[in-house]
Amino acid sequence: MTAFQQAGARQVLATLWSIDEATVEVMASFYAALAGGATAPAALRQAKLHMLGQRLRAVRVEISLAHPFFWAPFVLTGAPPDR
Repeated sequence: MTAFQQAGARQVLATLWSIDEATVEVMASFYAALAGGATAPAALRQAKLHMLGQRLRAVRVEISLAHPFFWAPFVLTGAPPDR
């Protein structure tokens, strides 16, 4: 159980390793899906699928975010919502 859950959070979205610029894409897509009425597990799935088609642009480099390195570390823990 995480400290967030001990403080009353029913579910926690966490990452298993350090975050980077790609995290913005995952979180924005996750919260957009939640705002649209999706459950947390469905929103996370949708966010990860969204990442498959995204690209990150740096100075002169473009990186595909489809590699699992960018979306696989995000995990949802806790009880499912009452619906």
